[in-house]
Amino acid sequence: MTSSEKHSIWGSLTRAQRTAWALCGILVLGIGLGGAYVAVRVASARVTAPVQAAAPVPKPVPAPTPVPAEVPVPAPVPEPVPAPVVKPAPPPAEAPAPAAVAGIRKGTYLQVGAIERTVVRSYLDKLTSHGLTAFESEGPNANTVRILIGPLTGDEIDVMKTKVEAAGFPCFARRY
Repeated sequence: MTSSEKHSIWGSLTRAQRTAWALCGILVLGIGLGGAYVAVRVASARVTAPVQAAAPVPKPVPAPTPVPAEVPVPAPVPEPVPAPVVKPAPPPAEAPAPAAVAGIRKGTYLQVGAIERTVVRSYLDKLTSHGLTAFESEGPNANTVRILIGPLTGDEIDVMKTKVEAAGFPCFARRY
């Protein structure tokens, strides 16, 4: 410690204490400047606020002349109508097979992906590089297509699924 540090308040404080005091000073400065900013905004809003003209005094409206009331005639009571017979809804039919929509043959396929149309070609090329033959089919919306392998039979599904997953592509069996 130098002789000049011995005589100042900063010389007796540790580095952590000096840092804490500096941060407190910055915090106080920030609060002061923020308060000044708000005060100036409030003051300028009062100066520039438009002066509103006094609301015009409404003219008195003459009271309406009473119309002689007619004696109300009771409405005829409608005859009760039998409640309509509600037929129970038929059991929900299974959703139509996607094959009808996608234009593919009925069967079981492995779905390797549902991806954007813009990347289909590169995805199919990656599958082909692993020795897998896949094709694209309609997806759930206009921008998405399904990548399918098949149709496959019972034993082929397991063999192909193992091969596809070994190549690093997740897949699942789907019946169309």
